[in-house]
Amino acid sequence: MRRALICLVLTAVALTVTPASGSAPAAHRYLVTAFGTGSQPPLVEILDQSGQVERVVAHPGHARSQAARWSPDGSMLAWIGHQGVVVERADGSGKSVLAPASKRCSDVCTGFSFAWSPDSRSLAIGGAGVDTNHLVVVAARGGKRVEVAPASRATNYFVVGWLPDGKSLVYERSSGTLGHAGCCRLDLRVAAADGSHARVAYRFPDPFYKGSSPSLSPNGRAIAYMTPSSDGRSNLIRVVHLRSGAVHAMDVGVVFDQAPAWSPDSRKLALARAYGEVVTVPADGGQVHGLGTTGAGAYWGAGGEVIILRGKRLGQVWVSRNGSPARFLFRVPGGLGIATIDAR
Repeated sequence: MRRALICLVLTAVALTVTPASGSAPAAHRYLVTAFGTGSQPPLVEILDQSGQVERVVAHPGHARSQAARWSPDGSMLAWIGHQGVVVERADGSGKSVLAPASKRCSDVCTGFSFAWSPDSRSLAIGGAGVDTNHLVVVAARGGKRVEVAPASRATNYFVVGWLPDGKSLVYERSSGTLGHAGCCRLDLRVAAADGSHARVAYRFPDPFYKGSSPSLSPNGRAIAYMTPSSDGRSNLIRVVHLRSGAVHAMDVGVVFDQAPAWSPDSRKLALARAYGEVVTVPADGGQVHGLGTTGAGAYWGAGGEVIILRGKRLGQVWVSRNGSPARFLFRVPGGLGIATIDAR
């Protein structure tokens, strides 16, 4: 429901990056969704550490194609394309469509969302089914499917992530139809991977516009999302503790529209300010620390480095380690921009 009412433009999504030494990540393969200009469709490709194209994975052929991601163990990759949610092995073999794209949605339609399980064996997928209202867990190999939540009219699901033990999921559930009684609700829920023991962890105050998509802390204890301040002049980062439902908010100035990025130890968040440099801030509140460069996307790697997207169409990748000034890493070939990036 929420995604049908509001058009959210995803600037970029960054995912887990392997540990690094010196001024650049130790990862040597970058899985990116790159985009050109005009009507040119995005493509999924693997780049080496210098930014050169190792191989083109797919031409998704859909303007909303996004979120190409390695599995946690690096053995597989997944992406969203015109066929649906697709997986294949890291060497390009074993391609399979785990959740076909709907061609005749009859109700309030929504896009796909997905997250790899910590053991790399399954994907949680929201927006599945003919009417895009299913939340499922699908085995990456073999395609065995489990319904996590009941599908019903005017109800949609967005996957936020898995808890570290791999036994439970965090997801958004939106429900209700404008003009009807009981409209509308947007909840954050936690449930076992088989759908049991579901509970409401948090109810978003405004079901029509809450800001960015939420991001789950690596320790699985909290989510963070961005929303406008009451006067509309800046942004607030809201941190929600999943066990208690307690919330605290931080005014961080005007920030680019992206899900806040958690540090590997779940203590800090990285943000790209619209008027100023990229910063980090303690998740429980505190002093903002600048990284000495501007950018339109800021994300945290697993080794403690902040990955920054900047330049024309976000085609440049910069990196900052241990709070030091960011350094240039590479530029995407062909003048393309980066919609999503994941490194292994």
